Amino acid sequence: MKKYISLFLYAVAACALFYLDRITKAWALIYAVDRIELTPFLSFDLVINRGVTAGMFQSDSPGWFMLLSVIIGAIIVALAFYTYYRWYNGTWVIGEMSTLAGATSNLPDRYLFDGVIDFIHISFFGYSFPVFNIADICIVLGVAIMFVLHMKEDA
Repeated sequence: MKKYISLFLYAVAACALFYLDRITKAWALIYAVDRIELTPFLSFDLVINRGVTAGMFQSDSPGWFMLLSVIIGAIIVALAFYTYYRWYNGTWVIGEMSTLAGATSNLPDRYLFDGVIDFIHISFFGYSFPVFNIADICIVLGVAIMFVLHMKEDA
């Protein structure tokens, strides 16, 4: 029973991250159409990203975009099975759940908007970081957590 409570808590956390991302993207579609500058370092700029995190593999080709979307979908399914396997064997899967929440939240954008809605823009000292969203934060932090936990397991 204790094991299923942990699964429930992981699912609640993943759903919270998923919906936080969906709500902030809806806000960005409504209000961040024009640039909103909060500080000299942080602004909201609406961008439709047809690639992956940080705009990598971006292309205007519909075929490439569809192939990339199918590959991302397959990776999500594989990660879900991997996450379940690790959870079933008693391993912490907070990194996997964070990554799944972010990746799953970005997926509908690919079909609804022909690209992922990005809107958070950080720039400082002449450097402009690629525009991103809450889901991207979940993915990057999730992968970092997975990496750290795997390193601790191997040590």
